[in-house]
Amino acid sequence: MKRCTKCILPESYPNIIFDENGICSSCHTFEKRWANYDWGGKGKELESIVNKVKAKNRRYDCLVPVSGGKDSSYVLYVCTQKYKMKVLAVNFDNGFVSPVASQNLAKMAKQFDADYISWAPKWSTLKLAYRTFFL
Repeated sequence: MKRCTKCILPESYPNIIFDENGICSSCHTFEKRWANYDWGGKGKELESIVNKVKAKNRRYDCLVPVSGGKDSSYVLYVCTQKYKMKVLAVNFDNGFVSPVASQNLAKMAKQFDADYISWAPKWSTLKLAYRTFFL
């Protein structure tokens, strides 16, 4: 399967187009949209916020909601590895999380040295919520 050479989106992604270098249309759209953004300034602003939070010396510096997908995995990585924050990784089990996904989330938290909890309401509560949403 062909994948973007920059972001690894697969060719099966809806409406994706690759250029001659294998870079996808989503990457090009992102680059156009954010070309004039002050990444350096915002990075310094984020570091300032992180330093203020860490100075409070609480049990956790931040909470990171994790799904096991690449976005939340990357946020967990950045918080724990780049900024050396004390993180509580939290997953909401919607009743459809596979055992493999649960194991992967726990492994990821362990790898990044973050405390991890997964919370699931009882199934009858979820069924009532899903029924209400569908109606």
